[in-house]
Amino acid sequence: LELAIEQYNDARVRLQGVQDKLAEALDDKEAAEAIAVEAMGQLEDRAVEAYTGAGSQMDVLLGASDLSEFSDRLEFMGALAQNDADLATAAENAQQQAEWAADRYAETIDEKTAELDQMSAKRAEIQSMLDEQEALYQELNREYEDYLERQEAAAAAAAAAEADAAS
Repeated sequence: LELAIEQYNDARVRLQGVQDKLAEALDDKEAAEAIAVEAMGQLEDRAVEAYTGAGSQMDVLLGASDLSEFSDRLEFMGALAQNDADLATAAENAQQQAEWAADRYAETIDEKTAELDQMSAKRAEIQSMLDEQEALYQELNREYEDYLERQEAAAAAAAAAEADAAS
């Protein structure tokens, strides 16, 4: 019984660790999702901006007065395009991080469920042992009471026999 109780207590300690891990995984998941939502929002805003300003970008390029200015404007637009690509990559990475965090969260929930199942089984085992000990106690107590009754009956019979012998 002591061993079963110790195992149950160990399971409780492990469960607390899993619950801490679950809280951390949930925080990570929520943070990653927030970053992904923010990055996707920025990407969508930039996509709308690029789509609605496509004509003006061409005007900017074609409005250059010489080749040097055209080259500078083209380089600037290339930097904007690279920034857009970087933003798309950041959004994709953030989404991947959110998916990994969600997977970690799901795994931790499974781990918590397993710990709870183990604790439930151990608790049932402990209860079964306690029931067996209670039954054994009742049986031993009954036998002891029967023994005391027999001893009292034997003492009473001996006293009655002694009283008959003395009379």
